[in-house]
Amino acid sequence: MPPIFEVLTQRCGYYVARTEQIAASSSRPENIINIGQFTTVHRLNGRTIRKIPSDKSGIYSNRAAEIEAQVYRHLRGQKRIARCLQCSDNYIDLRYETNGDLEAYLRNHCPSDRFRHRIARQAIEAVIFIHKKNAIHSDLSARQFLVDQRGNARLSDFGGSSLQGWDAIIMENATHFLRRDEDAPKTV
Repeated sequence: MPPIFEVLTQRCGYYVARTEQIAASSSRPENIINIGQFTTVHRLNGRTIRKIPSDKSGIYSNRAAEIEAQVYRHLRGQKRIARCLQCSDNYIDLRYETNGDLEAYLRNHCPSDRFRHRIARQAIEAVIFIHKKNAIHSDLSARQFLVDQRGNARLSDFGGSSLQGWDAIIMENATHFLRRDEDAPKTV
C-alpha cells in the first residue's frame, strides 16, 4: 500500500491541509493519456486527471506547470474553463471529461450544426473571458477544448500561456508556430 502523506496543497487559490494517498498506479504507463511538450497527463481515476511536468529537471516543464497552476487559480470557477480540482506548482488535477478533447470528439462523432454552432460560441466566450482576465492562451486549437458530459466546451492546457503581461513560454516546433512580423521573411 502506498504511503500516506500529510500535505499542504494549494487548491486553486487557497491553501488546505489534507491527507493525500498517492496511488502507485497513477504513474504507470497504462494510465498515461497524453504526453505534451511540457507535461504528461495521467488518468488517476474515473473523475480526475493529473498533469505533471514531463521533465522534472527541465526548467521549461517546471515553469509551464507553475504557469498553468497560476492561470487556473486566476480563472477559477468560470464555466468555459476546465475544472481545476486542485493545483500546485508541481501538478494540476483536472476533472476528467469523458468526451475527451474537441478535436477527437469531432473526428469520432457526427455532431449536428446546432452542436457545432454552440461549441464555436462557447470557444469564443472562453477566449473573451481569458482576455478580460489578462490571460493569453498562446496555443489555441480544438484539442485544447475539453467536451464535458453535457457537450459543452471547456478551455484547458494553459502551460504555455501569458498571464498579466508575462512572457509566454510556448516554443515553436512542428506543431506550434509563433506569430511572424509581416515584414519578416516567410518560413517553410
